[in-house]
Formats: sequence, C-alpha cells, structure tokens
Amino acid sequence: MNAHQNRPLTVQAAVITYLRLTAIVGYIGLTTLFLWLLFPVLPAATRHTWIRTWARYALFIIGVRLRVQRQPVIEAVPAQLFIANHISWLDILLMHQLLPVRFVAKSDVRTWPLVGRITQLVGTLYIDRASRRDMNRVNTEIAACLQSACHVMVFPEGTTSDGRQVLPFHAGLLQAAVVTRSPIQAIAIRYLQDDGQICDAATYHGDKTIWQTLRELCAQPRVWADVTFMTPVLTADKQRRELATITHQYISEQLRIEQLVPQQVESVALTNTAAVRAQS
Repeated sequence: MNAHQNRPLTVQAAVITYLRLTAIVGYIGLTTLFLWLLFPVLPAATRHTWIRTWARYALFIIGVRLRVQRQPVIEAVPAQLFIANHISWLDILLMHQLLPVRFVAKSDVRTWPLVGRITQLVGTLYIDRASRRDMNRVNTEIAACLQSACHVMVFPEGTTSDGRQVLPFHAGLLQAAVVTRSPIQAIAIRYLQDDGQICDAATYHGDKTIWQTLRELCAQPRVWADVTFMTPVLTADKQRRELATITHQYISEQLRIEQLVPQQVESVALTNTAAVRAQS
C-alpha cells in the first residue's frame, strides 16, 4: 500500500524535473541568442534591467526562491566592492538579480557552454588564479571600474564550498578597494530546504558538474536562497589582509559557521585540488 501511494509522487517529481530542465535549457538558449544579437547595442541602464529580469526568471524556473535580509547600500557611494561566500554558480544569478555589478570570475568560466558566453557579454572580468602577475592586472581593472562608479563583485574564497563552512579569504583582490578607498560590503549566502536544513542540491562543489547541480535543483520542491547584506566596511587606513579578516568574520558569524582551523583548511584544499584534477 505504501509503495503504491509513493509511486505517483515519484512519477510526478520526475515529470516536474523534466519540465524544469527543458524550460531552463530552452530559456538560457533563447536568451543567449538575444544577448548575442542585441545586448552590445543596448544602453547601460537597459542592460542592467534586462540582466536583472533574466536572472530572476532563471531562478524562478529552477525553483529558487529569494529571501533578502537588509538591503545593499548602493546609492550612498559612487561605487563599492561587494564580496560574498561562494557555494554555487547560482550565486551569480542571485547577485545579478540584486545588484548592478561586474563580476570577477576564474578564466575557465569563459569556456562554459552558454553561460560562458553570457558572462562575456555582461562584462565579467576574468582572472587566472594561478598567476600572481594576472592578479595585478585584474586589480588594475577592478580599480578602474570602481573609479568610474561601477560596482564590482568578488568571491574571495577563490572556489566553492559545501555551504557548511566559509573557506579562508584571499586578500589579493581586495587591494583595488584599498587603493581607491572604496567601501567593501560583505554578503552572506545560504541555500536551505523547506525544513531549514542546508540544501546540498544547490552546491557546486567537489566533483559535481553544472548539469548534476541543475538536475538535482530541478528535482527539489523549492530551494530557499537566504542573502544577507552586511554593513559596509570603510577601507581607509586598513590593509587588505585586515579587511579580509573582518569580512570573513562578518559572514561566518551571520551564517553561524565556525571558522576553519588550519588542519581543516588543508583538508578542504586537498579535496578541491583533487576534484579539479579529476575534471581536467
């Protein structure tokens, strides 16, 4: 009897998953074509409005519902550097819906199917994290953006976590905010299930592929994305490492996550390195 009752639910879930996957693949394909043809000639204000709408509908189709605590401070200053913990490629969609920002992303994002092309068209700054020389180049580009009243978004962990920890922050990309004396606003991100537990389906971590993450997401009834904006940190008279420590603590405390001890950091780093090698 129980098996008979559960079967329709399983079939229903499979159908919903299939429909969501079909919808999101079709949506991204059509919107990428639109971006390719028309985005370069759109005014800057129209571009942001379109990207915000695109991100909102993409999240809706996937089943992600947004809950925002506090609001970003974007009117009081010409430009600032936003930083956040990094769990998934969903983070980028969330931030595009909420903020008019340019992202800094690792260089291989440019080669991702469909998504890579979109990141190019919206003005993403790419960095080769293995090259210190490239760090200097990107910091120069970030500083130029900030000086021209353009907000920039950085994920200082340099990789994704499983959502249960905030990895150590790399302070290098905060240097542009120090040089330009731009405020830094930290953002805490967390994905939850209906029961309040961490949603593992939302993570893009370890050896998971984008397709696996998308398929697991579409199989969920819904996913709650909790986003909290912290009070901006003024960078005057502060060094980048100090700023990295302050913002890391803000996010960790907001998520009520203990900061990793050195042994845990090493373990996470080894896990991530093994996963990258396995994919390459």
